Amino acid sequence: MLPLIADLVLIAVVAATVAALPGWDGRSSGQGAPFGAAGRLAAAGGAVATVLVRRRWPAAALVAAATLMACEPLTGGALTAVAYTAGLAWAGLRHRLLVLGVSVAVPLAVAVAGSVVQPARTLAYDVPVVLAAGVVCGVLPGLAGALAAQRERLVRALEERDAFLATSPAGQGRDPVPGGGR
Repeated sequence: MLPLIADLVLIAVVAATVAALPGWDGRSSGQGAPFGAAGRLAAAGGAVATVLVRRRWPAAALVAAATLMACEPLTGGALTAVAYTAGLAWAGLRHRLLVLGVSVAVPLAVAVAGSVVQPARTLAYDVPVVLAAGVVCGVLPGLAGALAAQRERLVRALEERDAFLATSPAGQGRDPVPGGGR
């Protein structure tokens, strides 16, 4: 029940961002949205879509959210939710590094590619903003999700061990805390 409530709250927050995007004056750099009002609505719809599919396809949602964040920085909230979920889903170090790398590399590549046709002033502004937003919206939530998942696995393993020791003859009559809990 609690995950459902959390998902509904998250979707409401992303929907509020969606409502704010059409009123926004385009990209943070003042260059205007890449495709006008239609581009802003597409970015908003894409943000909601990545949040909705983040549990089913975390890798695809992560790449899509990172790309959207590079195109429209206000969609960083969607990247935050998707990176956290991807961090929860992937247990291996290789996958965690992939989460962190994609969260920074994809937006940075999109910003650099988009800034090639823009003046140097835009490149000097967009790349640092997208890089900082990628770290804040992608890397940090990805790390938090990975740590939360690792904690859950550890707690589950300790509970299984405790249950085994409580039922096994070797664990009977043994003090659960070494040294008598002193």
